[in-house]
Amino acid sequence: MTVVFVFSANGPLGIAPFVEGLGEQLESMDVRILYFGIKGNGWKSYLKEALRLKKYLRSVQCDIIHGHYIWSILVGALQAKKYIKIGSYIGCDLNTIQQRRVASFLVTPLLDGVIVMNEEMANTINDKKNILISPYGVDIGVFSQSQPIANSLHPRVKPNCINILFSSRFDRLVKDVTLARKACTETGIEINLIELKDLSRNEIVELLNQVNLLLMTSKHEGSPQVIKEAMACNAPIVSVDVGDVRWLLKGVKGCYIASHDPVDIASKIKMAVDFGGKTNGRERLIELGLDSESVARRIFKFYKSVMGLG
Repeated sequence: MTVVFVFSANGPLGIAPFVEGLGEQLESMDVRILYFGIKGNGWKSYLKEALRLKKYLRSVQCDIIHGHYIWSILVGALQAKKYIKIGSYIGCDLNTIQQRRVASFLVTPLLDGVIVMNEEMANTINDKKNILISPYGVDIGVFSQSQPIANSLHPRVKPNCINILFSSRFDRLVKDVTLARKACTETGIEINLIELKDLSRNEIVELLNQVNLLLMTSKHEGSPQVIKEAMACNAPIVSVDVGDVRWLLKGVKGCYIASHDPVDIASKIKMAVDFGGKTNGRERLIELGLDSESVARRIFKFYKSVMGLG
């Protein structure tokens, strides 16, 4: 089986680590993965990329085109009918009414299978045929708990201070760093809010093992990868109730769900700081089958089902 991953290559890493991680796991199951990165923004760029993908497909053997994010999915969906076409909607690509309409009436009808991150997202898709609810998985071999060493703290971690890792870059409006900063001020505690930007995967693991907690204040999410990564490291978490976070953190001690009220978030931050230990998030993650290998096996089974191979 040969699968072409179609994805946006506009980011600093070229490919989202969780997409690349899925590809690596599928390759370990004897699935051949080819990568087609889309560059440029706007519908004209994506139309050009659809033509470039068409040319590329003439040069390779391909069974399935698997697009990740709505516009990359559309580029794959516009290809010849002889290919099986699957799209993974991430969550941030189904936030607005316009996006949901494009997905339901333009993109999804061209697909043979759809993957979404949670049940709420599944309910936005009109065509319920061949739909799989499966968040991306976490490499629990990489993301794991370790003991911080006092003399080797990450440069962004301040000693003798409450260190909080923000869930993303500060400039991503949907992540709402303004709300996070208001909440930190409301605590009345000296807080070092750390931006998740320009960090290697190993640095993120290091930070998750050194900070007091991870904070998410997003306006919208699907199944946020950073929450699962923090769970794999048994890090305390404070998050607003977005995407599937409530389901992910159910029963996890040291993790708290807040409203979008800065006072409530501040209260939960103080609870997480007082908790002061490691959580059982990793155990919950494995229980849910959200390690990268388990997720890849589900998607491989979905591929075979859509292809009519059982």
